[in-house]
Amino acid sequence: MLTPKRRRALEIIRDHGPIGPGRFAEYMWPDSPCWQKVYKCGNAGSSRGTMMAMAAGGFLGKIWDDGLIIAVGSGPPRNYKLSLKGEQALKAKEV
Repeated sequence: MLTPKRRRALEIIRDHGPIGPGRFAEYMWPDSPCWQKVYKCGNAGSSRGTMMAMAAGGFLGKIWDDGLIIAVGSGPPRNYKLSLKGEQALKAKEV
């Protein structure tokens, strides 16, 4: 059974995939205040919202471990699309 959060994630990947962590984060958490946080990037300066892609990568890794998505292409960063198991999980609730 899918949690609402995982269902939403799989729907985003289905509708916009293959998708990388950065773009996934934009769709998954568009209103997060973390997009406004500024992170130091060593001597190169700073970057706004960088950690959102990192959070998305961790979340995608968890659903990848469960076999709901598969990696496509060569990384990094990897792009992901639904696996057969992920497609079946979405269809099971839609019926």
